[in-house]
Amino acid sequence: MRKINIRLFIQWSLGILLVSYGLLVFALNNSGVQTYLANAIEQQLEEKLQSEVEIGSVEIGLLNSVQLHNVLLKDKSGKKLLESKLLFGKIELLPLLHGQISLRNIALLDAQIALYKNRKDGNTNFQYIIDAFSSKSKDSSTALNLSINSLIMRRCALSYDEWYQPQAQVGKFSPHHVNLRNLDAILSLNV
Repeated sequence: MRKINIRLFIQWSLGILLVSYGLLVFALNNSGVQTYLANAIEQQLEEKLQSEVEIGSVEIGLLNSVQLHNVLLKDKSGKKLLESKLLFGKIELLPLLHGQISLRNIALLDAQIALYKNRKDGNTNFQYIIDAFSSKSKDSSTALNLSINSLIMRRCALSYDEWYQPQAQVGKFSPHHVNLRNLDAILSLNV
């Protein structure tokens, strides 16, 4: 008799948890909530990066996935740095308990990435993003510990230009002016 009550309790508890989680995911995927989340994420990123960010909508999926649709990120001079139809991330839950954000993978679909450097002694147009998420002091640890395990790119265009370098001759490769189209790649990153 006691075994049946414990088993019944466990079954009901799991059922309630699953239904609650399903209702939460359903509520988060309501179009009004998606727009609110997109605006909240835009505002946080704009505050952190001090540049323009636009996100069309946000979807929260089952089992820790987040999808950002129609993402636009501009660099400090107002030029498009990243434009993507879909940016997908899979968050690992266990590191969240320790105050760390670990992204199992990030996927960029149908993206255009424009990287450049104006001057030889200047920074690239994406250096401000690295600086914004880096620790301000080398001696102290930050509360945010971000790690990315893999980056997946599908149907992406990637360009890198050093504007102070002359253009290469037609048909010759130049590391100063790279323009890749229809890029499909999976990059595994060691933490």
